Amino acid sequence: MYIFVYIYIHIHKVQYKYKTLAYLSIYLSIYLSIYLCTQQHPCNRVTDRHTHTHTHTHTERFVKKKFFNSLNMSLTSILSAEAIENAVKDCQAPDSFCYKKFFQLCGLSQKSPQEVKDVFRIIDEDNSGFIEEAELKFFLQRFFPGARTLTEKEIKSLLTAADDDSDGRIGVDEFQTMVFS
Repeated sequence: MYIFVYIYIHIHKVQYKYKTLAYLSIYLSIYLSIYLCTQQHPCNRVTDRHTHTHTHTHTERFVKKKFFNSLNMSLTSILSAEAIENAVKDCQAPDSFCYKKFFQLCGLSQKSPQEVKDVFRIIDEDNSGFIEEAELKFFLQRFFPGARTLTEKEIKSLLTAADDDSDGRIGVDEFQTMVFS
């Protein structure tokens, strides 16, 4: 475990384009360690309702939710904190959020496609690969913790603008198209 902490501390000294690779290698190392551990030592956990055997799926969920989320890069590693704050301040009033203006003010529309995908992963809080309506409510708060929540009207407007396949959620390609539009 100490090796993971050592690697994690030194990642912050690495240039941005190599950080994703470093995070991925830590993720895979820990995933493999936990997976091998659970395969070699089956562990039963008794709860109030039933006995539950830890499986590969549980290991994967543990790694994704507990560890990988804590290593997620922050938005300020992609966008400037000042630009984010200015963009959030511009839409403080309810029903004043305009995604095109917001993406321009925070600088996201000037970033590379990979950086836009990284921002998408940060906004996709449950790591489902989609930004659902519930996550859109807290869209501004993902950029700036003290920001307001989006109104229902703003959520519907954002969904309508981005959801090309009408499945009620925004995929990474749809998000990228919306940012660069």
